[in-house]
Amino acid sequence: MQNAKCKLKNACRGFTLIELLVVITIIGILVSLLLPAVNSARESGRKAQCSNNLRQLGLACRAHEEAQSCLPTGGWGFCWVGDPSLGFGQQQPGGWLYSILPNLDQMQLYNLGGSSKGVITAVQMAGASQCISTPLSIMNCPTRRRARAYPCNWSGTGFSGVNYTPFNANPTANVARGDYAACVGDEADSNVTIDWEGPTSLSAGLALAAGNWQGYDTNGVIHLGSTVRLDDITDGTSNTYLLGEKYLVPQHYYNGNDGADNESMYTGCENDNDRTTYYNTPLQDHPGLLIYDCFGSAHATSCCFVFCDGSVHWISYSIDANTHHWLGNRHDGQTINLNNL
Repeated sequence: MQNAKCKLKNACRGFTLIELLVVITIIGILVSLLLPAVNSARESGRKAQCSNNLRQLGLACRAHEEAQSCLPTGGWGFCWVGDPSLGFGQQQPGGWLYSILPNLDQMQLYNLGGSSKGVITAVQMAGASQCISTPLSIMNCPTRRRARAYPCNWSGTGFSGVNYTPFNANPTANVARGDYAACVGDEADSNVTIDWEGPTSLSAGLALAAGNWQGYDTNGVIHLGSTVRLDDITDGTSNTYLLGEKYLVPQHYYNGNDGADNESMYTGCENDNDRTTYYNTPLQDHPGLLIYDCFGSAHATSCCFVFCDGSVHWISYSIDANTHHWLGNRHDGQTINLNNL
């Protein structure tokens, strides 16, 4: 009887402290082994979403070209936002994203800021203000940030003394900002003028449009006042960048203090929404490294681009610099082996 009681007592005793610590340690080791795999799976899903975003944007640009006989225009500059009454070509002050809103099933958003036969009115200013503060999930890389309105720095601390207040929209505290930019070519800023405020009046902009924006053409596919056709891409649509992820500084993702990410994604041609392949190969977002003009991303090894044929490619940060230049130029005649990207 005594032996039976001892066996029952031993069978019912709990874990000792040492045994409990061993179990906790084993669980911790298992979690540490599983966590990288979980994070990798999550990032793989985010990359797939980012790739799909660019694919859909590229298809919308091609649908625009089919309907309007040109790719979406780059618009008039950073002080202008979209106006539906001014059409889709060189008279349109808004940028490439604004022009493809109808192709993204966003016609209501596109129609918010209409002027009265080209005359800026209070109603138009209010509507445009609502437009520029409306986010679109398709314009944000999930690895970097969510689609929502972020603070806008109209004073432009990124470029001393510059006033970014739009001419045809009421300024708002928060605006929608995107993570994708059009390729203006492989020329320096002094040539592509992506940091340009644009004409200072509607009449001046329309006059430039009437003159086909002479002197502002670049070798990319979307730029200031552009109306580039697919037929103009003589290097081949499969060898030319259309849109890609833009480089940003992580500490300024949300605050609007990056001079190349301080305004709305609907503005005309500037480096918030347009980038060049001239200065750098794509870069991974890096704290404290302010670069206003190049492509890049928050992903670990590569940056996503959609080409003019609608195909999506992940471009390594170690891509050959010349190859990257050539991919930004629509008519340089260079032969590119896409297998080396």
